[in-house]
Amino acid sequence: MLDEVAAAAEGTLSAAVFFGSRSSGVATNASSAYDLMLVCEDPGRFYRAMFRAGLLHRSPMLLGVLDGLLPPTQIRLVRGPWLVKASVLSLGVLIRATSAGRKDQFLCGRLFQDVHVVWARDEAGARAVEGAIESARQLTLDWVAPDLPATSHLVVVDGEGNAVSLTSSIESAFGSRLMVRGFLLNNQLTDFSFVPEADGKPIANRIEPGKRPRSAMAPIIALDAAGKRFEIAIGSPGGSQIIDYVARPLLAVTVWGMDMQSALSRPNVVNRNAKTELEAMSGQDDWLAETSAGLVLVGHEVEIKELNSGVQGIRRTKEGLEGGADPRREGLILGD
Repeated sequence: MLDEVAAAAEGTLSAAVFFGSRSSGVATNASSAYDLMLVCEDPGRFYRAMFRAGLLHRSPMLLGVLDGLLPPTQIRLVRGPWLVKASVLSLGVLIRATSAGRKDQFLCGRLFQDVHVVWARDEAGARAVEGAIESARQLTLDWVAPDLPATSHLVVVDGEGNAVSLTSSIESAFGSRLMVRGFLLNNQLTDFSFVPEADGKPIANRIEPGKRPRSAMAPIIALDAAGKRFEIAIGSPGGSQIIDYVARPLLAVTVWGMDMQSALSRPNVVNRNAKTELEAMSGQDDWLAETSAGLVLVGHEVEIKELNSGVQGIRRTKEGLEGGADPRREGLILGD
């Protein structure tokens, strides 16, 4: 099958990579789920060659546009009784997308399956693809997923005191990049640990049948002491930093007596069992210097960085409902 694709590719196909445990071959049915990745010198020329050979039934021009926006592009190659689903990209895009600066979640997440170069035009092409994959795999081992624009949070309270605190996510921009009936499928499998064990011991968050992955989502609704009346609804996007993003303004409102908007506008402080991260924020130089020095004195390793929270909150006061929207993102406060 791959030989037939390669023959029709007019010299544009460099290598074919298979993700999964079936090293002896590639599934050729509708359930193959894009387990095959085709590495091409020029994806646009490859699409046109496949179209001329009658294997590809989508517009090469459209696929070229998609390839420029969000590589890899998923295609279906069909001839007679067999169907092949494949992701297509160039070697240069593979290297850039899995580099330290990009760490594309779709590609990096798949690198922790068994990876096999099942076809290559020549030995040099096979070595180039294998080298790119191995380099990306090493980079990804210590990777904590970055905060990407794919998670949202909203809070709503109606006139009767019913409250909603909702965090919605498809894990990364455009999720798994697969659409079914108008809905993008999520990519939450990357919330599992990328490796099943460490130091010879199983990791609790490893992938297993029937499990849900660990999540830092923290949508909160707080009630009064009697557990009957709404007091606060709050939550945030932000990946593994969500818990810290939500805890700080919750503490500021309930203990320090701050109003919701002031609490959300203050600098973030995050610790994920490693360095203590302080937010670099304009106009907060004195706070930053004082807080950093104090933490260092008691043994913290401090890192100053951007912390892009997106906390939204509503609380009940004697005067009515009070809302706040994180100024770091596109939040908005609305009410009657």
